[in-house]
Amino acid sequence: EGPSSIVPTKSITWTSDVSVQRSGWKICLRRPEADVIWRLKPGPCKQIGECIQSPNYGEGQQYGKNEICQIHVPPGNTKYIDVKAFST
Repeated sequence: EGPSSIVPTKSITWTSDVSVQRSGWKICLRRPEADVIWRLKPGPCKQIGECIQSPNYGEGQQYGKNEICQIHVPPGNTKYIDVKAFST
């Protein structure tokens, strides 16, 4: 279980360390508009439609050590995110 009822107003950065690797996370925009308002910067995470997930999420594997994902959230965002999974 992860955070709920969050409206991100700045970019989101997730990093893994070397001590613990788990199944990861998946977050989605609640009620997305025709255009998705956030953008995943190049790296190991995946964006599928309005959802972004950690590396290997849903593939029966764990994310790796020292990975980093950055999600650009434009200024003035008013969209909530739904945390579908959060095991980090």
